[in-house]
Amino acid sequence: MKDLSFVLVFMAYVSFVYADVHRAFAGHADKESLTIADVWGTSRDTLKVVKDTTFVMNMSTNNPFNGKRHFVINLTEIPDTSYCYPLHNAKIISDYGSRRGRSHTGVDIKTHPNDSIHAVFDGVVVMSCPYYGYGNCITIRHYNGLETLYSHNSKNFVRKGDSVRAGDVIALTGRTGRATTEHLHFECRIKGYHFDPKCVFNHSTEELRHGLLKFTDKRGRVEVKLEEIEKAESL
Repeated sequence: MKDLSFVLVFMAYVSFVYADVHRAFAGHADKESLTIADVWGTSRDTLKVVKDTTFVMNMSTNNPFNGKRHFVINLTEIPDTSYCYPLHNAKIISDYGSRRGRSHTGVDIKTHPNDSIHAVFDGVVVMSCPYYGYGNCITIRHYNGLETLYSHNSKNFVRKGDSVRAGDVIALTGRTGRATTEHLHFECRIKGYHFDPKCVFNHSTEELRHGLLKFTDKRGRVEVKLEEIEKAESL
């Protein structure tokens, strides 16, 4: 009888610990404004929380808001080793926004055919296949709450479910799908809504913007604002 009681108590304790860990990693924070700035050092299979953070992305969903209206990424606190520009030494051939009366949902970046395309942050591949006018397309869900899309690729090197690190070569530039020249069509998304990649990257320097990337869930669209922070002068 004592052994049975011990087993029941032990099972209850394990259930409590599991539920607590699950809540933490699902990102159930009570704060109105969440941040991912302190969550880095990601392995291929698990997340390592390096500080007392308020948010860890639940990788089973593309929604980082978790019922809140606001979500913030502090780009200034992302280490240089934790991001990578998607296509080095490239030029912009078509910006985000209206193009010939149609919405252009990303930015077109060009170098030369079969150039290396890089994952911009650590994350998990949620799509890698031909997709209508996008041609060979890859979508990566990142631990910081964003999703990025890479399309018109001549060849994809990753599959759905693969874990990637910032800088990994995931594809080669091409003109598959609806494209007139070999290039990379690159998109940034939050909760499934696309926004201008220049809010994340300075295309000229290939560096992250220096500021706070603020998202507001407007129930049907997401408002995106970059609040730039002046860099401190080096001593």
